[in-house]
Amino acid sequence: AAMLIEVASDYFGVLEVTDSYLQLMGLNNRLISSDSTPNTLAHLIADEKSYNLILDQLREAKHSKQVSSFPFFHENQGREFTCIVEPYHAAGLDVSFIVVSFSLVTVQNSRSLVENTELPEDELINKRFNHLIQDGLDMIAILDDAGNYKYVGNTSLSVLGFEPEYFIGRNAFEFIHPDDAEQAVIALSSIAGKSRVFLQPFRFLHRDGSWRWIETILTDLRKEPTVNGIVANSRDVTDQIDARNNVLLTNERLRYVTKASSEAIWDWDIATGSLSWGEGFTKFGYQADEMEATIQSWYAKIHPDDLDRVLQSIHLVIDNKETNWFDEYRLLNADGSYSFVADKGFVIFDKNGVALRMVGAMQDVTKTKKEEQHLKLLESVVLNTTDSVAIMEVDPEKFPISEIVYVNEAFCKMSGYSYDEIIGNSPRMLEGSRTDQEELKGLIQKLLMGLPGEATLINYRKNGEEFWLNLSVTPIADDKGQFNRWISIQRDVTQLKVEAVRQSLLSGISVLFNDPADLKKTAASVLDEISKCGNFCTAELWLPDANEVKLKLFARSEVDERMERFYEETADLMVCKRGEGLAGRVWHEMKAEDTSISGIKVEGKRIPAAINAGIKHVYGLPLIYNGKLVGVLVLAVRASHKLEGMAILSDNFSEFLAGEIKRKLLEQELGEVFEFAPDILATLDYDGYFKRINPAAADLLGYSEAELLKKPAQYFVHPADRFATIRMIKKLSRGDKAMSFENRYLTKSGQVKWLSWTANAVSVDGLIFAVAKDITEKKMLADLLHKTNSLARIGSWEINVVDGTVFWSDVTKEIREAELDFQPDLDTGIHYFRDGKDKDTIKAKVQACMMHGTPWDEELEIETFKGNFKWIRTIG
Repeated sequence: AAMLIEVASDYFGVLEVTDSYLQLMGLNNRLISSDSTPNTLAHLIADEKSYNLILDQLREAKHSKQVSSFPFFHENQGREFTCIVEPYHAAGLDVSFIVVSFSLVTVQNSRSLVENTELPEDELINKRFNHLIQDGLDMIAILDDAGNYKYVGNTSLSVLGFEPEYFIGRNAFEFIHPDDAEQAVIALSSIAGKSRVFLQPFRFLHRDGSWRWIETILTDLRKEPTVNGIVANSRDVTDQIDARNNVLLTNERLRYVTKASSEAIWDWDIATGSLSWGEGFTKFGYQADEMEATIQSWYAKIHPDDLDRVLQSIHLVIDNKETNWFDEYRLLNADGSYSFVADKGFVIFDKNGVALRMVGAMQDVTKTKKEEQHLKLLESVVLNTTDSVAIMEVDPEKFPISEIVYVNEAFCKMSGYSYDEIIGNSPRMLEGSRTDQEELKGLIQKLLMGLPGEATLINYRKNGEEFWLNLSVTPIADDKGQFNRWISIQRDVTQLKVEAVRQSLLSGISVLFNDPADLKKTAASVLDEISKCGNFCTAELWLPDANEVKLKLFARSEVDERMERFYEETADLMVCKRGEGLAGRVWHEMKAEDTSISGIKVEGKRIPAAINAGIKHVYGLPLIYNGKLVGVLVLAVRASHKLEGMAILSDNFSEFLAGEIKRKLLEQELGEVFEFAPDILATLDYDGYFKRINPAAADLLGYSEAELLKKPAQYFVHPADRFATIRMIKKLSRGDKAMSFENRYLTKSGQVKWLSWTANAVSVDGLIFAVAKDITEKKMLADLLHKTNSLARIGSWEINVVDGTVFWSDVTKEIREAELDFQPDLDTGIHYFRDGKDKDTIKAKVQACMMHGTPWDEELEIETFKGNFKWIRTIG
């Protein structure tokens, strides 16, 4: 039965009470206050006289290291007890502890059992000691002078595991640990002349072979005829000794840890509010004499914005009966600045759940916090970047030499593997048959030399799909200078690579389409390029017929023997209707289709033939130009197409190919028009040379095509029109709008030919496109008409309603008495009719003609430009 007492400067607090004590005193643990106060000890003693006696002994023990014992009579219990006071001073701390043990003096009280009895002596002794054992909590034994057991109580079985009979006749020193025997001998020898001797705890053999710590009080009753021996009242204090040793060891360790670590230790007495600061607080700039020993001094150093949160977290731990507390906050330094600290505390509760003390360690984490913020920023970048990030551990002695220890989410998405599938594996898990091992080898050699490297490789996703990967890898050295980590930033550059392949393919196809060969030959060459690029076993071009009712296999790529047999077997299936077969379905749906051959329902002859040819997958792409189907591209593969095949299986490629096919078709159609057109069709460069001219021009002018292309166009123009022709060519080359003009050409035989030209320039090509009609006969008729009109004094005029221009013939200008170079307009023509009826009439007639096409024929009076009045007949 014992208490653990905490001793402060002016306070004795009960830290722990054993259940044996509560049972001995008949107390309920609910009598203990929820807060340990000086009254707690008084409540537990429950007897004022005994309390004052024990309090005096505690005050003496506070300044002593000696164990003391004394008897006292507990009036409320009506029993006599022995009290043992054992002080303990914790090194380096102001607080010490005292263990107070209590035992019931049962032998003395038992005398009443045998008074005035007439029982025989032996029976009387047995009855007495049986009664003692029945009520005692400890082991009772009687020894002779030599230490031999004469009697042992029944509690020996529960205390030491031996039956009482086992001890009778044996010497007590047989069971005492050899290292403790001397102490026991001295105590037994010193019993003479003393009523009672207290033995310091010693080790006693238990039946299970272990050593138990035993605390014993020897009472000399050799002169007592009913006992005639030394009574040993013993109890097992192993748990207390172990606990005490643990406290000693812990405090010793704490003292060294405090000196060795960077932490500042503190100890808070929750009951009194006192706070002990360790030496570590000097790192915050404080001197020992500046640290007030109160909890309020700690509160005052917590940043105001953190204080409520910290206090709340502490109270929450205590209220929930938790032992561990942790928080981070800002602590005021002596210079007025704040440091970030990580604070850990351990709450000590008594058996009744009352918080007694809180011991903690505080660490300055300001630098760590700044690093954390930096790392969080880096982590945010790594987590949120679209680039893949991987960290590898490297061991040059192993193969593979690197092992992935971290990847971000982007890496998982790119590769198709989960995080758990990747970690612990080598990055070589992404390699495949088309991974460039030479480039990879060069990269690894750089990294092993401690140099960063970069490479662009074909890798493979979990589903086997190829993708282009650009990776930049940097070796990271540890504190010993060993490059044992690689950090890799990876980017899926498939689209860039595919686009490069597409552009290269488009460029090559453009060259083929610009060849003067016909479309069939060009298409076969283009399909060959497509097959090679995408690893297709065949490529087909299907074009609609003129009535757009059927599709026909127009051209195909070169194939191997198996595909040749396929085409032989399906020779009668080269035409399909809308919705029939793959090509027909693509035409009908106007969208791409890809079909796996395996497991497909057999329809017609093409599917079985395709299976025999080893085809696994077929793609159909609609070739659409300006919303209209130009053709269907069909591609087949025996295995997966190459990554470069993505350049073909795209809308951009389909649109480009459709445009090229449409252009080639138009070229063929225009070529036929060019060859057979009756008018002159020609293209000229900006220097005035014919670049191409049709047979009609050669027939009209009498020159061969080669002769016309050899010299500039103005060479064949009538000398009187050469300057005007050159001026027109320059205007067109400067970007002027399309224009019409007339000039005269001289044939090879010297004849004059009037040509009416309509020309336009295309700046991209640097060419002028021109169409000319032979108007020689028209010109001759116009000249004849002009001469006839001149003789008949009939003037002509013309109004261009679209652009508002007006033309007067020379005879008209003579009638109007205007200059020959005069440029008339509509208002001028009407203005010079006589004011009044004549002017109103001409206005109405012109308006009706323009609006409704109504002709007129009137005789009206005009005023000439020289002011003369004339009657004229006007017809419109």
